[in-house]
Amino acid sequence: MKKEDMMKPLSAGKTGLKTERSNIKLLFFAVLFSSEIYSQIPINGFCRYYNFSVQPEMTQFLSINYNNDSYTDLFLYNPAEKKASVLKGESGSIFGGEIKLNLPFELSNVIPMFDNRSRVSGYAFTSRKNKTAGVLKFQKSGTPFIEKEIKFNAYPDNIISADVDGSGAVKLAVTGGAFEGISLLSSKSNFKLEFSAIEKNNLYPYTVFTELSNDGFIDIAAYNLIQNSIEFFYNSGRNRFSKVRTVKLDERISSLTSTDLNLDNYSDLILLQGSAIKVFYGDSASSYYKIRTFETTYHPDKVIHGDFNRDGRIDLAYLDKSEGIVSILFCRDEFNFYKEIIYFSEKGLKDITPFYSRFVSGMAALNENGKLIIISNPGSFTDGEDLVFSPRPGAINYFDYTNNGIYDLTFIDDYSKTLNFVTRDNAGIPQNFYSYNLHSIYSSIAVDDAHPNEKIFYCYTHGQKLIEVVKADFKNNKFSGNVIYSPGGIEDLKLKTEQGKNEAIVYVTYRSGSSAGAAYYLFKDFRYIVSDYPDAAENYETGSLTLMPKPTMYYWQFDGKDYSLSKFIIGKAGAQKESIFKLSSNEKYSLNSFSADLTGNETNITTAFFHNDINSFAHIIGSNGAKKINGSNLRKIIKINSPTQFYLGETRLGGIKKLNIYDEETTTLYRLDFIEEGRNFITTSLGEANGLKSYFIKNMNSRNYHIVYSNKVKNSITVKQVDK
Repeated sequence: MKKEDMMKPLSAGKTGLKTERSNIKLLFFAVLFSSEIYSQIPINGFCRYYNFSVQPEMTQFLSINYNNDSYTDLFLYNPAEKKASVLKGESGSIFGGEIKLNLPFELSNVIPMFDNRSRVSGYAFTSRKNKTAGVLKFQKSGTPFIEKEIKFNAYPDNIISADVDGSGAVKLAVTGGAFEGISLLSSKSNFKLEFSAIEKNNLYPYTVFTELSNDGFIDIAAYNLIQNSIEFFYNSGRNRFSKVRTVKLDERISSLTSTDLNLDNYSDLILLQGSAIKVFYGDSASSYYKIRTFETTYHPDKVIHGDFNRDGRIDLAYLDKSEGIVSILFCRDEFNFYKEIIYFSEKGLKDITPFYSRFVSGMAALNENGKLIIISNPGSFTDGEDLVFSPRPGAINYFDYTNNGIYDLTFIDDYSKTLNFVTRDNAGIPQNFYSYNLHSIYSSIAVDDAHPNEKIFYCYTHGQKLIEVVKADFKNNKFSGNVIYSPGGIEDLKLKTEQGKNEAIVYVTYRSGSSAGAAYYLFKDFRYIVSDYPDAAENYETGSLTLMPKPTMYYWQFDGKDYSLSKFIIGKAGAQKESIFKLSSNEKYSLNSFSADLTGNETNITTAFFHNDINSFAHIIGSNGAKKINGSNLRKIIKINSPTQFYLGETRLGGIKKLNIYDEETTTLYRLDFIEEGRNFITTSLGEANGLKSYFIKNMNSRNYHIVYSNKVKNSITVKQVDK
């Protein structure tokens, strides 16, 4: 190739190869102009993840406090079974031992009953199978008992409670999709209920208490299944309710709840309708004239509300049972929400509920297979956390968006194909969430972290050509996208920052067939200029890229009888290649290699890992010669299947960068400490990291270093203190 072909301008998204130019240009514009940007969303720490094993086949649950202490308990049940469980609340968002229960009959719905002082006076229930409604309470041991009940000739389902007339006596209203009218229940004596019927000739699967006239009496809003309408019943006192208004709906709804969503002291109605949450906002005249529809990504089967991010506003969370999705809409202002964040995905999810337990507010989700998930707010950033921000976190890295020494998170969510950013406050608590739609899913993220507030993220996958570039201006909340194409499948990528330049130089080594090349990219005049060296190596096996003292590709070749290590200095005039080491072998090995300054003396060392079905060993090659390393008590020879198992970084304050390797067989992370002037190494376990997919090691607080990794078992981001 001519020199002038090696130094040519590359418009953003072009490789400079004539056969691909037009197609790549088209792809570039599609990527650049189709991306969306989420706003800065204040999550304020709502990300701590726990899960517990509970009795399987429980499909519904609610918060209770059976022992009247400072912690919320949970009551789990299944409408098709006569069994239930109680979980005792403990400090933080932890739940203690499970009490398994046998019930006299199946419970369809259970809700707390609040008196006029907002205290729980009992729990109202319905049982479709038993055609029963009533009141149950809990003994101090956690065992429930039926205090009052009433039998029907139909199938009660929905039940609501309120002090409808200000007398202090809580009344119940029972409805259902196979239950005629609305039955109002009140206490006749200590152990009996009497009922009066409202609007007998219609079916009301969903009913709520609300207030229409601000006269101190609680009224009713009910969904008429036959007429597909919301009907309002005015309470004139003495249990007399009369229908005063009807609002026709354009399609059927699957839920109706009521709360003061915008905290203006008027009850609002929340409807689930198709793939949307519709809110009828209350006002002084109870006209409900202001209606907002919030489209959702998935189909909401249940919606709950609470101040999850503790900013004084009411947020919404919904569950899609078929997809196992829990998504949250954080409140932006009086009548608006931020774009939803899909928090997690778990097949078999059946129910969600909010809970509040002594300084901890959170949300719980129940899996029919016996898994209980808790999301809450951490009071502080500890040395061991599981965090959730998305369903399938993959590639992960860190950055420091204000360069203040508090490191922030960036990761790719493989589920939604987004690049996400989580910035932390001065206490280290995750504070704000940002998200950017990507063109593809990638296995690695490189970060240009040189400038405060303005960062550049390079997303790529080993063996693929595409590099997606995302520029993030966190100060002005502006994001933009671009693409670079490598001439071949990427083997390694490094960024080199230079004084006075706004962007780092992107160095890439790549594979093309059995050969390897190197290239680097400069951003100038709104485009990337590429310098390409396509003939760096033949019979290429694997390699690694270093930047110090000069950008250099260290690579291995195999000709059928010898493995040889050479280096190629990128950009050097004249002779660029230099042979370093040769290993005679007629055996074929799986080979991965890493080259860097591994001793802190500014001299590169190459560590190569060989393994096949029979044998495994390592080779260290440096300025002091070469040495074959076999396994021993001090050295574990780890099988390397992917370069993502390597990480070069500090593991202790003030320490030099060390090579760290994840062992997929033992799910353990090891640090390699090089001794004898780089001619040998010992392996030290940094701890188990079960489910690790992508990771880095950094001091996430001022005390300790941490392994931070995307956890494919928990679908979380796990933070663990480095053991040694």
